[in-house]
Amino acid sequence: MSQHATSAAEEKDPYPEEPAQISRTESNVSESKSPSVEPAVLGSPPDGGLRAWSQVLGGHLVALNSWGYVNSFGVFQAYYTVSMAVPPSKISWIGGLQILLMMLIGTLSGRALDAGYYHYVAIPGLAIQTLGVFMTSLVSNYWQLLIAQGICQGIGSGLAFTPTMALVSTYFSRKRALAVCGMSSGTATGGVIFPIIARQLLGRVGIGWTVRIMGFVFMANTACALALIRPRPMSRKQGPLIELRSFRDPWYSLFSLGMLFVVLGLYFVYYYVRHASVTITSRKHS
Repeated sequence: MSQHATSAAEEKDPYPEEPAQISRTESNVSESKSPSVEPAVLGSPPDGGLRAWSQVLGGHLVALNSWGYVNSFGVFQAYYTVSMAVPPSKISWIGGLQILLMMLIGTLSGRALDAGYYHYVAIPGLAIQTLGVFMTSLVSNYWQLLIAQGICQGIGSGLAFTPTMALVSTYFSRKRALAVCGMSSGTATGGVIFPIIARQLLGRVGIGWTVRIMGFVFMANTACALALIRPRPMSRKQGPLIELRSFRDPWYSLFSLGMLFVVLGLYFVYYYVRHASVTITSRKHS
């Protein structure tokens, strides 16, 4: 009787493992459709502790020197327009060039962190940043200013900022959002510090020494950041310079497109609001 039952069961389900095979096949197909990127960090993140949070502080200082200085360009926009007698649209090329180079080079320099070469890009970047600030204090015409503050600052920030932001995120998992916010707030810190320096010193010591003092702030921040930042062991020695497979994800592509439109109109306010207020005030008093 049991033999007949067994025989009937076998006839009823001749391929008992087929559903599992189909499930595995569907899983493999779904995995092949989604772009996968090899994990770049060896080991699980500490997600806290003195060393992890010191990376946030170091990243905060890098952000202060990078986006914090870029966001303060409105002060320079108003001053250069008056002192050099150059149209505002021409002066804004300096600030726009900073942002262009910073984002363009950042797409390439971030890969250096994955390959384990953080210091090879971050140290030259921070050095070029500081050099650009001190060279800005010595310029006497528009083209020198475009090279010193536009090109040098843009290249230096592009080399330093993106790898540092990626590095901070490798130390955290659950607290990653808080850590990235702590680093990114350096942008706001710089946006407060540099305009205050300019407002207090431009009328007293002139543009040269005002910018040099900003350069000394850059030097102090750079020294502290390099003393604090320690990259974790990375595993992606091989791989493309730009991970174009990520754009196969429609949500990522839409997010990138949305950020393009956000940044496209963002910096009009940062660059022109001070110049507009000075112009309106001077017209009222004239």
